[in-house]
Amino acid sequence: ALGHSGRPLENHPLLTASYIGITLTALFRVAAAIAPQEQTWLLLATATWVISLGLFAWRYTPILLGSPSRV
Repeated sequence: ALGHSGRPLENHPLLTASYIGITLTALFRVAAAIAPQEQTWLLLATATWVISLGLFAWRYTPILLGSPSRV
């Protein structure tokens, strides 16, 4: 979306946090399958996924809705 909207292809701290959160979500899901407290790990996975998706949406919604770039 960045390149197609004429914005520079630069990383943003919100996107980095979002990607790290999605990776943690995957790790928490694996932990839920092998750890004794399954519900706790699933709750952590759910929370990190929701927060990560929120961060991603916060950053990309203005871009996808066509707000002017801040170059």
